[in-house]
Amino acid sequence: MSKLLLTACFCLFLISGCAESNPEPMANPENNPVPEEQSTPNTPVEQTNKAKATHKEKSTHKEKSTHKEKSHAAKSEAQIKSELNSTASHLLSRASRTITPSKANKAVRLVGHEYEARYIHIDPKAYSTHMVPASKAGTYNGFVNYSEQIYTCKGKTKAEALSATCSPTGSRRMKEMIFYDGHKWNY
Repeated sequence: MSKLLLTACFCLFLISGCAESNPEPMANPENNPVPEEQSTPNTPVEQTNKAKATHKEKSTHKEKSTHKEKSHAAKSEAQIKSELNSTASHLLSRASRTITPSKANKAVRLVGHEYEARYIHIDPKAYSTHMVPASKAGTYNGFVNYSEQIYTCKGKTKAEALSATCSPTGSRRMKEMIFYDGHKWNY
């Protein structure tokens, strides 16, 4: 309630300040254009907004010109393969951070009379890639091969299983397919 009252008071202050600074009401705004010196921002908020808009226009123009420069040069197959490796490394590092169950958040279950804690680990540096041309010229299908290592820890209680030393008990080979559209790898 107090924020609403404060906002209303601020609006009244702005309205009364505007009325005092411009005592002559404009009958027809089309006939009385705003003088050049009045069109500049008066308040710090207006100045900040104008500066942001100007900065945004400049950065948008730079991005457009940079994009045009990049699109003129055709990439070699070696450059595209290098981008595939970079993208694969990025994907696997993200997967190793977000996979569940993880080393920090193990899944615990009761197996017989023992508790078993399990987690999956992905080594973001252990992968292989290859690419094949797609149906449209300049596009490729990329394949990322990696393995997920499954670790298991056992204990008589849940706490023991969570704090026990884990050992690898299995692995799964994974293959991800991503697509190069002529500009970047999409996944």
